[in-house]
Amino acid sequence: SSLAYTLVVLRARDRAATPNTSGPRAVSVINETPVTLPLKINVGGAQLDDFNADQPWSEQVEYGFQDGNPRSWPADLEIANTDDDAIYRSERGGLVFYRVRLPNGSYRVTLMMAENNYTAAGLRVFDVFIEGQMMVGNLDLFQEAGAHVAYARTFDPVAISDGILDLHFAAVIKEPLLNGLVITATTATGIREQNAGPQQFSLAQNFPNPFNVATTIQYELAAAERIRFEVCDLLGRIVFQKDFGVQPAGRNQFFWQAVDTFGRPLSSGTYLYTLRGKERWPARRLILLK
Repeated sequence: SSLAYTLVVLRARDRAATPNTSGPRAVSVINETPVTLPLKINVGGAQLDDFNADQPWSEQVEYGFQDGNPRSWPADLEIANTDDDAIYRSERGGLVFYRVRLPNGSYRVTLMMAENNYTAAGLRVFDVFIEGQMMVGNLDLFQEAGAHVAYARTFDPVAISDGILDLHFAAVIKEPLLNGLVITATTATGIREQNAGPQQFSLAQNFPNPFNVATTIQYELAAAERIRFEVCDLLGRIVFQKDFGVQPAGRNQFFWQAVDTFGRPLSSGTYLYTLRGKERWPARRLILLK
């Protein structure tokens, strides 16, 4: 099913001699849309061309980082040996894990990195582990490539047997960094490969998330379709809806300000958003912080 559900739990009891009884609680059960390959991620940055936006890892998303802080460099900074300068101008430093949900199979994994901070060797050194195995030890980006130079390392094949690709970055000197991540399948995995156009609809995670005033939401259509946008609270009540009319096939995006249907600001909290066309799309979770 492509629906989102809200499970309401009332008066759950534990096994104590005198049972403790919980109060009412609403839990969202969401069927996520699998990633599409090749998957490209602008680590530390927003959605850009065919690179997806960075996002934190959780049980509600298909990929994301754990720990670290984003950093960006001036738009006029030139990165050598690449046409993807913009990707190498944003980074996530100090990250520990990057995880991607993938069907079991074999993949080609490319890590995109550039040393934009240090101008001498020995000032940043770190190890890279993939699926628990050290793949690069004592990596010094300046020593390997120099300053402001794209450095890409591809690992092929990478076998996934537990449904999650685990990338682990361990500091030796200062903090690790990652600018971009590209994943392609080298064996049949059941994931749809991208081609000239989308074969079905897909609804992306909003960015940024959490957000304060407004956020960007992207989606793809295989064919032109009439679309309605809906936002619900965790009890399933619709707090905002808008008819977008007939939208064209391909990638689309819109900005949403955190207001209800009557234009009144919504309070901080967690909400579910979805699109309705001929069918209701899988819902995703957004977090409003004020």
